[in-house]
Amino acid sequence: EPIQVGKPDVPLSFIQEEEAGRFLAWLAEQRETGPVNAQSMGTVTARDIFRHIEKKTGKTPLLSEEGENAPFNFQEELSLSLERAKGWGFSFGGLKDWMAGLLDEYIEFVSKQQS
Repeated sequence: EPIQVGKPDVPLSFIQEEEAGRFLAWLAEQRETGPVNAQSMGTVTARDIFRHIEKKTGKTPLLSEEGENAPFNFQEELSLSLERAKGWGFSFGGLKDWMAGLLDEYIEFVSKQQS
């Protein structure tokens, strides 16, 4: 079934659940107050995700303007400034360190569902 992705090269940011938990636990022990962002270092695009899936499965995503609106189909960059958290002393891991493994888990899950 085709999906619609208007801007597949828009940078997106994510954070792994373990890192989010580690950050929140660390944040609870800090004296600083105010808004602070959290994300893994780096960004990924929908096109990057599609390439990884295609490389692992041999299947090319079906993209069409008439397709269902894809998740993460954003029209502008969605990355956050980590300057405040970094200035307070927290160090985030890299998105590229875990994203491929997460995608592989989903690919394996879907493959098992389809067999």
